[in-house]
Amino acid sequence: MEKGKTGAKREGDSMSPLKKKPMVTMPKEDIDDAIASAVKMALQEQQNALNLLIQAAVKDAISSILIPQLNELKMQMTNAETTLGMLAQDVDSSQKNIQNNTTKIDSLQAALRASKHQVTALHLEVNDLKKKLTQMEDHGRMSNLRLVGLKEGEEGSNAIAFLATHLPKWIPSLKGRHICIERAHRVYSPKQEQNTRPRTLIFRLLDYGDRQAILKGARLQQIKHENQDLLFFPDYSQETTSKRKAFTPLYKKMASAGLQPFLRYPAQLKITYRGRSLEFGSPHEAEDFLRDLQVPSIATVHAATPELDPATEAMDDTPQKTTS
Repeated sequence: MEKGKTGAKREGDSMSPLKKKPMVTMPKEDIDDAIASAVKMALQEQQNALNLLIQAAVKDAISSILIPQLNELKMQMTNAETTLGMLAQDVDSSQKNIQNNTTKIDSLQAALRASKHQVTALHLEVNDLKKKLTQMEDHGRMSNLRLVGLKEGEEGSNAIAFLATHLPKWIPSLKGRHICIERAHRVYSPKQEQNTRPRTLIFRLLDYGDRQAILKGARLQQIKHENQDLLFFPDYSQETTSKRKAFTPLYKKMASAGLQPFLRYPAQLKITYRGRSLEFGSPHEAEDFLRDLQVPSIATVHAATPELDPATEAMDDTPQKTTS
């Protein structure tokens, strides 16, 4: 009886709806989806954790490295702005200075142009005055003559008496003519000890006609004294003498070529060529003419012609007879 009750009880328990476990079966696809979803969720959690770590690392790097550098860069930019501001002020100041200097330069250029005009005018005026002074000096020397070639000391202590005695002997056309000589002296030469040539003797005549007569007579013949050739020249100012002296090589060259040149006052070389009278105002013009004639070089003629006194190496207005 008891056994029967127990069996009935178990049977009753097994039939109880509360104790019954239902048998659930899932499709394989759902199981795979559930697994994939779980894996995906786990990966997502890991990704989130990794993102948090990366964000923390980046934030730390920005705080410790980038922000200080940015602050330093900001400071540098601030300093640069300050410097640029100062430079801008300097540029403005420089521009003002340049403008001021430009104005001053314009004023100076205008003044310089005016000064150039003044200098040109003064230069012309000085040249004109110099020319007049030279003419006045030449006029004051009109009655002077230079005697070249007379041996040193030959005139003795009285040069005037010596000339008065010997001029008629040297130039026969002067015989019977009373020649009055005001003064006579040798040209001063500080280098006379090194110079073997005698110094020039300058003498002044009272009558200009006597001066012309002496020059005219000296051109007609060769004059000698104690076997020394004597030459007579007019006495000019240094300015005129320098200009005339520049023609000396050409004068000798033309004389050697038989052109019979002579110098006109103040410094013009004149020749007569094939019936025509030619004048040359500069040595360059005369040299061009001689080059066309194919006359020997100046150096050759100059070497073959005796030297004249450098202080008096100038010819009168008409040719003077010389020897070579």
